[in-house]
Amino acid sequence: MKNKIYYLIPLVLAIILGVLSYFYVPVKGYDLFEYYSWMDKMLFFNPINLLNYIFYRAEFLIMSYFYLMALIGNKQLVQVFPTILFYFIIFYMIFDYVKVKKCDKKCLILIIVLFLALFKYISAVSCLRYTLAFSIFALGLYLEYIKEKKGLYKLLYIIPIFIHTSSFVLLIFRILQHPWLKKFRYLLIAMLCIVVFFPKIPIKILDALSFIPYTSFISNRMKFYLLGEYVAMNRQYLFRIIQTASILVLIILNKFSKKSEKNKNYYDIYLMIGLFTIIVAPFYTLFIRLSDLLLFLASVIVIDLYKDLPSYPKFFQIAVYIALLGFIAAGIKIQIPIFEDMFF
Repeated sequence: MKNKIYYLIPLVLAIILGVLSYFYVPVKGYDLFEYYSWMDKMLFFNPINLLNYIFYRAEFLIMSYFYLMALIGNKQLVQVFPTILFYFIIFYMIFDYVKVKKCDKKCLILIIVLFLALFKYISAVSCLRYTLAFSIFALGLYLEYIKEKKGLYKLLYIIPIFIHTSSFVLLIFRILQHPWLKKFRYLLIAMLCIVVFFPKIPIKILDALSFIPYTSFISNRMKFYLLGEYVAMNRQYLFRIIQTASILVLIILNKFSKKSEKNKNYYDIYLMIGLFTIIVAPFYTLFIRLSDLLLFLASVIVIDLYKDLPSYPKFFQIAVYIALLGFIAAGIKIQIPIFEDMFF
C-alpha cells in the first residue's frame, strides 16, 4: 500500500502543474501561440488537406492530438495533458531512483526543488512538443539502462520522432550504443559535428532530393537550427553553459567511479550527449534543447553523487552543497519574472 501511495505522489504533483498550465494564455512569438493557429487551420481543411497537413511534418502523433483538441473546442486544454505527462515522467524517474538507491527524504526534496528551479516551467507548457518528446526518450534510457527493461520499452526511442522530429538526433546516439558501432561512436559523433558546423552541403543534397517524402521538411529544419541563428549572450545563456559544464563534470566523475559500474551504459550515452551539447553551444536553439535533455537525465547522477557524498572529503561535501544551493537560487531568480509574465 505504501509503495502505491509513494508512486502516486509524482502523478499528483504532475497533475497540479498540468492544471496550472490551463490558465496560461500565450502571446505571439511563443510556440504555443503557433500551435493554437495550427489548430484553427485544421478545422477548415477538407479531409485530404487535413491528412497532408498532419503527415507533412512526420509528427503525426502530436498533430493528431492537436486536431483532436481543436475538435473539442477548448484550445487551452492542449497544453494540459502533455504538461502532466512530461512532469509525471520526470518525477517518476526521480522518485524511482531515490527508492532504488535507498536515499532519504532530504535527497528526494532536494532533487525535486533543483529540477523545478532549473527547468523553465514555460518550456514544458509552451514548447510542449520537444519537452514531451525528449522526456519520453529520457524515460527509455532510464528503463533500459537503470531498470534493465527489455522488449517493447525500446519503442520509447521511436515514439518521440512522431512528436518532434529533432528527436531523430537522439535516436542516433542510442544507435551508437550498439556493440558493432561502439568502437567508432566518437568518430561518428565527430562526423555529425562536421554536418552541424558545415550544413550547407547536406542541405543542398536534401533540396535536390525534395521528391522523396520528408526531405524538404528535414532540410527546412536544418536551416532553422543551423543557419542564420546567432547566440544571445545573455545571463540565461551563460547560466546554461555553466549548468551544462557542471553536469558534464558530474558525468565524468561518476563514469570513472567504480561505484557506477552498474550504470556504465547510461553514463556512456549521457557523456556522448553532453559532449555534443557543449560542441553545439554556438547554435542557440539546438544547444538550449539538448541542455534540457541533459537536465531530464540528471537525476541519476545527482542522486548517485548525493549517495556517495559521505565518502568524499569534508571540503568537497561543503562545496557540492554550496553549488547545489547556488544553482537553485539562480534558477529561481530566472524563473520568477518568467512565471509572472505567464500568469500576472
